[in-house]
Amino acid sequence: MEHPLVVGIDGSDSAFRALEWAADEAALHGLPLRVVYASR
Repeated sequence: MEHPLVVGIDGSDSAFRALEWAADEAALHGLPLRVVYASR
């Protein structure tokens, strides 16, 4: 089993950009994506 790519988000614009990047990278490398949400 491959390790997932993990990205943390908090609702900010920069976190949304990080999520987009992580989704692209996960798809490119065939990895599962795990999204962790943290409230501010």
